[in-house]
Amino acid sequence: MNPLNYASLEASKRLVEAGIVLETDFYWASVDMENWSLCTIPHKVGFKEYPAPSMSEVWRELPYAATIYKGPRYNSAWIEHGMDNTEIYKNNPADALIDLLIWVRKEASNDHT
Repeated sequence: MNPLNYASLEASKRLVEAGIVLETDFYWASVDMENWSLCTIPHKVGFKEYPAPSMSEVWRELPYAATIYKGPRYNSAWIEHGMDNTEIYKNNPADALIDLLIWVRKEASNDHT
């Protein structure tokens, strides 16, 4: 398993803090809040968990016209959404997609207020 295909712990936390919880096959899990593991565990009592979506699990949530480009640096990604030219550079492409999804959902909620 390539961990770069899954959200980092930090991106997983940002996703949950933004109120976006995706159904995933992998989770970041910890009992002591210091040592975290990427694993496929069922929800167990005593564990703190954050969904760790894969690139494809996040991609399915993005709207039409969201685009990802492979950047000039190894394992970097450049993200655009429509005509807004939102650019996000990340070493982990799954994290870049998560940041784009959070931004898109925030923009969508601002359009309806």
